[in-house]
Parts: sequence; C-alpha cells; structure tokens
Amino acid sequence: MSMISKIPLKFCVPLLALASCAVHADETNPQQFVFGNYGTYLKKPVFNYGPTEFKTHAANQYTVGAGAILKQHHRVKFGYTFGEFKAGEPSQYAHTNMLFTQYDYLLPIARNINLTAGAMAGYQFAAHKVDKIMINGPVIGAQIGAEYRYQQIGFELGYHYNVHLKDHKYEDGIKTTQKDDQTVTMGINYYFQ
Repeated sequence: MSMISKIPLKFCVPLLALASCAVHADETNPQQFVFGNYGTYLKKPVFNYGPTEFKTHAANQYTVGAGAILKQHHRVKFGYTFGEFKAGEPSQYAHTNMLFTQYDYLLPIARNINLTAGAMAGYQFAAHKVDKIMINGPVIGAQIGAEYRYQQIGFELGYHYNVHLKDHKYEDGIKTTQKDDQTVTMGINYYFQ
C-alpha cells in the first residue's frame, strides 16, 4: 500500500485546494525565483504526551525552494523545511522535515515593497530515534509578511501560524500531539530575468 493511500481524504482536500490556486492565476510568462529563509519559533514547539505536556528547548527552521509569480499579484512556492529542536536533554536534537506548497497574494504598497498574505499546506516527516516516536502528518497554515525588492533580489520578513492535523503514537500506544506553532522568518528571494 502506498504512503499516499494511507492519508485520509480530509487531509488531502486542503492540499488540493491550495494547489488549484495556480490554475486560476495563469500567465504566459510567470516570473520564476528561488528562495531560502531562516525561521525561529515565537514559542518553542510543545508536545502533549498522554496527559503530560513537555516543551522543547532551542528551535530553528531552514527553508529552501522555488516558485513563480503569476499575473504580478499571485505567488506560488514549493519548498522543503528542515527544522531542528532540542527535546528532552539539552544535548539531544530532534529533527523535522516538511515538503510544502504555499500561495501568497502580493499587495504592492510602494515601488519596491509588497505586503504578502496567504496559506500553506504540507506534509511533515519526523522521528525521534531514541524514543521511537513518529511525528509524521499533514500541516496547514497561514502567513503574512513584507518583501523589499531591489532588482533581482528580494528581502522578506514573515510570520507563520501552522496547525498539525494528526496525533501520533509511541510504540507503547500512548498518544502524542504536536501543538500549533508560530514562527518568524527572514529570507532572500532571487528572481530570474
């Protein structure tokens, strides 16, 4: 059985709805770009393990990807995020990997400045090898931000709110839930001519 067939339909609908945004914003010459950013959590990621809540220590995200601007106001991104945080002992790192698609509406407020607002849908892959916990599942979110663009380079600041849609289980069957998270990001976009 493939991994795709194991994802419930209710989790696939947000992904399909977000991906369809690009269909309605077609353009013969979309402006393509690549991007990278660094993010830090406003509050460190929190997990509920059965009745117990535990917080993580230092947490960061690193994102890379590519995208296109369609009809000057519609931006679509596809990317990969690597997240790391210290869980349990301060010397123990846990990692998350997420593939995502993101849509933003661009609102110009000055010649070189755009405000951005949109939605994101992705799938997180993660495992804590020592404790044998799998924290895989769909993630949806919303974001706002601002971009300053100088010729082919854009500098961007953003705020992201993400919701984790799936509970996870340890091998002993105890349920673990990852709480919603908020991140602040800063990044660079490079636009091709």
